[in-house]
Amino acid sequence: MSTFHLQPPEVFQRDIYHYYNGMTTFGSAGGKVDEPISSNPDTFFEVDAIQAGSTGVIIGKFLPPHRGHEYLGHFASAFVDNLWIFVCSLPGDPIPGQLRVTWMGKIFPRARVIHIQEVNPAANRQKPGAQQIWARAVMEHLEHQPDYVFASEEYGWEFARSLGARFIPVDPSRDQFPISGTELRSRPFRHWHYLP
Repeated sequence: MSTFHLQPPEVFQRDIYHYYNGMTTFGSAGGKVDEPISSNPDTFFEVDAIQAGSTGVIIGKFLPPHRGHEYLGHFASAFVDNLWIFVCSLPGDPIPGQLRVTWMGKIFPRARVIHIQEVNPAANRQKPGAQQIWARAVMEHLEHQPDYVFASEEYGWEFARSLGARFIPVDPSRDQFPISGTELRSRPFRHWHYLP
C-alpha cells in the first residue's frame, strides 16, 4: 500500500510559480500567461499574497476520489482559511454521490463538503454557459463570493470568472499524479495505488 506525503507549502508555491512562468500552460481557454509575474519565486507570494479569511472552492465529481484530488485539496487548504468542496453527482453514476461526499469529508475533515445532485443537461462542461450554471449552483451554498477557485483543468478559468474569483491552477499537466477518475474506473487494480 502506498503512502501519500503532503508536500510542504513552499513546494506548492513553487508549483504555482512554475505554472505562471510558462512551464505549464493551458492553450485554448485564454489562461496562458505570456509574461512572468515575478522572476523570483521567493517574492511571488509577496506580490500575490493570499488574504486572511480567504475562501476557496473546488468542484468535481470525484468519481472516485484519487491522489490527484487529494493533492488538489491539500494544496488549496495550504492557501485559504475556508475551503468548500462541491461533489457533483447524477442518479446513474457508478459510485453513489453520497458515498463520495462521505469519502471527501474523511479526506478533508476541515473543509465544508457540499453535495450537488441537481440534474441539469445544460451544465455539461462542453456546452457554452455551463460554467455560469455551475457558478450559480455553487453560490446557492456559499455565504459570500469566494476568493479563489482551485482546479487542474481548463474549465477553472471560466468557472472562476463566473464566480468573480481568482483561478489558481494546480498541477494542470498532472505531473504529480498522472491519473483521472475515468482511468481508475476502467482499470481499478492497475491504478489502485492512486486511491487515498
